[in-house]
Amino acid sequence: MKIKIVNIKKYTIVFLILLFFGIILRDSKEINIPPAPVQTVGSVEDLEGRSNYNWMRLHSPKTGEIPRNIRSREIAFAATLPTKESLALRLNKPGGPNEVRIYNWARRGPFNVGGRTRALAIDVADLTERTILAGGVSGGMWKTTNGGNSWTKTTGLSDLHSVTSLVQDTRAGKTDTWYYGTGEFTGNSARGGGSDADYLGDGIFKSTDGGDTWTQLSETFSGTPQTFESLFDFVWNIGIDPSNSAQDEIYAAVFGSIKRSVDGGATWSDVLGGSEPWSPYTDVAISSSGVVYAVLSSVGIGKGIWRSVDGTTWTDITPAGWPTTYKRIVMDIAPSNENIVYFLAE
Repeated sequence: MKIKIVNIKKYTIVFLILLFFGIILRDSKEINIPPAPVQTVGSVEDLEGRSNYNWMRLHSPKTGEIPRNIRSREIAFAATLPTKESLALRLNKPGGPNEVRIYNWARRGPFNVGGRTRALAIDVADLTERTILAGGVSGGMWKTTNGGNSWTKTTGLSDLHSVTSLVQDTRAGKTDTWYYGTGEFTGNSARGGGSDADYLGDGIFKSTDGGDTWTQLSETFSGTPQTFESLFDFVWNIGIDPSNSAQDEIYAAVFGSIKRSVDGGATWSDVLGGSEPWSPYTDVAISSSGVVYAVLSSVGIGKGIWRSVDGTTWTDITPAGWPTTYKRIVMDIAPSNENIVYFLAE
């Protein structure tokens, strides 16, 4: 009698390999979810097909079953998601370094006197924080000393009532000095002709009495706000270097240029841009230590994001991979850390 010796190990391996591929083929078929049964108006619903479709969507390929208590587990998970009410309570939780509180807002005016309020600042010299200056895009400059209960218009009747930017000199002994820019490049209802119509400004105004009266800076003034003939016809933003105690160093982000003055706005020079093709959208921000950041839109000379420690020598810090075409960029420096700068781009 001959005894045939079978290699159990070899056949076991072959069996396991076949079993493995069988499971893969089975699972691959099970996770290919067929389309939902198509129903037409007036037709009888295929209940079996609908049940099979739902089972294919919900069952576990590993066990071949719908997980037990899946609905109650779903409801329990949903209960942990934030709601409008729970989020408000969480944000209003007192204490901790990341405290964020919810406030109730009340309108303080000035009401219906000139469209959008694009320029607003609280006077740092008023420790009660009740002195506020506000400028409307076609309504001029306004001031309140009682937290907004009443307002006084501070632009003269013959002054240009187009305020788009505002800044206070916060240095010691200089807080009575303010500047506001004029002109809106895109969209002003007072201009008429649609939302893309521009509303020409006419330079920068200065106050040395806390915003009670204003004088137009002569080098920014053309006297013809009906005609675009100066880059100062559109002033996007104004900034003051708070670290320079020797000079009144001011920056103006205007149409096509970043301009700089070291004599309180008497004279100006281009430090970025300033020649065709123009970058219509610009912005400028200055840190407490005097670091200047500037941006220009993509169609003109000097486009990109820039940084300077002296206002005259600039470094291009536009990130790698930045879009080649973009429009306006606005920015701000974090009050908690001047090394953090936020940029919002269109």
